[in-house]
Amino acid sequence: IPAYLIIYDLQQAGAKVYGTEDAKLLLEEYAIWTQAVTGAKADSENLKELLEARDRAIAKRIDEVLSEGRQGILFIGKAHDVVRELEKLPSKFSAAYL
Repeated sequence: IPAYLIIYDLQQAGAKVYGTEDAKLLLEEYAIWTQAVTGAKADSENLKELLEARDRAIAKRIDEVLSEGRQGILFIGKAHDVVRELEKLPSKFSAAYL
């Protein structure tokens, strides 16, 4: 089942949907990949740092919007490690990979 259908069904049942990405970081990574498509060499270390920064921003956003006792679902690519970043925050989160 595509994620957008799951999200749609959850919204119909009353769930709230929040954006989690930092647009600046996302666009910065997009620019690197766009240049790579045209033949420029992608800086793998910079891409790794950007991915980690995006994960930190996503974890921070989850911490801001998900109040204690609430449940959330994060649809994210396999390269991310948001759980590692959530574990660094003072709030208590548990995660399950599906």
